[in-house]
Amino acid sequence: MMQIQIDEANAKVIKEREAARKAIEEAPPVVKETPVIVQDTEKVDTLTAEVESLKVGASKKLCFFSPSVVRSLNFHRRYLFVLLRKCLCFL
Repeated sequence: MMQIQIDEANAKVIKEREAARKAIEEAPPVVKETPVIVQDTEKVDTLTAEVESLKVGASKKLCFFSPSVVRSLNFHRRYLFVLLRKCLCFL
């Protein structure tokens, strides 16, 4: 009697797990887009111009530098892009 109840409970757990797995597979992905409102476009434009200036300056100078210096410049360029993105998020 007790074993039958245990078997029934295990069967219910398996069915629920399969139903949950199926529901997860069939559920559409949730994508929520949030509009970013930029209030200080002057600051954004200034930062964008600075990044572009650094990119141009760096690309002109790359041919004169060693590979380690080039890697360092690329790191700083990526860091500036991250800072720019953060500034856009907080505006």
